[in-house]
Amino acid sequence: MKSKIVVVDDDAGVRRVVVQALESKGYLVEAAAEGKEAVRLLDSSRPDLAILDWDLPEMTGLQICRFLRSHEKLANVPVLMLTVFSETRQKVAAFETGADDYLTKPFEVPELLARVAALLRRGRDAKSGSEVLEAGPIRLDAGAHTVTVAGEPASLRPKEFELLQTLLASTGRVLSREHLIERVWGYNSKLVTTRTVDAHIARLRGKLGKKGAALIQTVPGFGFKIDKEEK
Repeated sequence: MKSKIVVVDDDAGVRRVVVQALESKGYLVEAAAEGKEAVRLLDSSRPDLAILDWDLPEMTGLQICRFLRSHEKLANVPVLMLTVFSETRQKVAAFETGADDYLTKPFEVPELLARVAALLRRGRDAKSGSEVLEAGPIRLDAGAHTVTVAGEPASLRPKEFELLQTLLASTGRVLSREHLIERVWGYNSKLVTTRTVDAHIARLRGKLGKKGAALIQTVPGFGFKIDKEEK
């Protein structure tokens, strides 16, 4: 089945280049020029990937990203930000909002296509995985992409899910912030700070509730680990 991609950019020239490049690789592509139109399109088409400009009429790319991450059926759609904004603080803001990748304009089409292929591959791997990881009351099903705590569902953003999955896969071992950045953020790791990891851990603990949060231990000077049982 062909992957479906939604492209959102108010620059007609950029939009045309991106759409043509993606269609040349056999992807099914739909496009929008402004924020509210994009939200309607994303909600109706349920794509496998969204490519978002930042500076858009009516809604920004970050606002659209927040919409996706809060949507029950769209929360796991990979997001690639494609924008002229190149400062580190802007890239960090995008990742903290829930973006999976970030590419600045002007860009090379081969790099864009490589990043798209990588994001789609990661999405397929997550859907096809059958791994079930457990620690105490926490149960993560990679195939179903679900997390429960004492039988109750926990709604996690993609990076929170990957972070928990990485910790659970190494239960009992201390993982440094640098290791978590490399595993969860991949080739964008140079754009992510240890503060970003701490912020994601804090949100993750909040969503896992008291029993689940108690399993995520901070090891001062080293990083984090998940214990098998609550202490």
